[in-house]
Amino acid sequence: MFWQIFQYIILTCAEILVAITVLIFAYSEAPRRYKVVILSFWLISSSLGDLLVIAVTESHMTSNQTTEFLLFALIMAFATFIFGAMAVHYKERPL
Repeated sequence: MFWQIFQYIILTCAEILVAITVLIFAYSEAPRRYKVVILSFWLISSSLGDLLVIAVTESHMTSNQTTEFLLFALIMAFATFIFGAMAVHYKERPL
């Protein structure tokens, strides 16, 4: 149990840093009337990710945890590729 404390600390710090970045981006780039919509999309995408983890875990699609974690890593790599492709073409709004 105690060996997980360090991992929880790292994950908590990462969640805090991501949340701050998303809030700053949403409030600096989104038009005034769409700020709440942008933040709701962030929360919806987080919820969909949680539901995906639940669906894969409870369906017992994989025979062991190694394969399950590899599947999650491949899904994350695919999402990272899509994010990178979108980020390359992103045009920052002038202040």
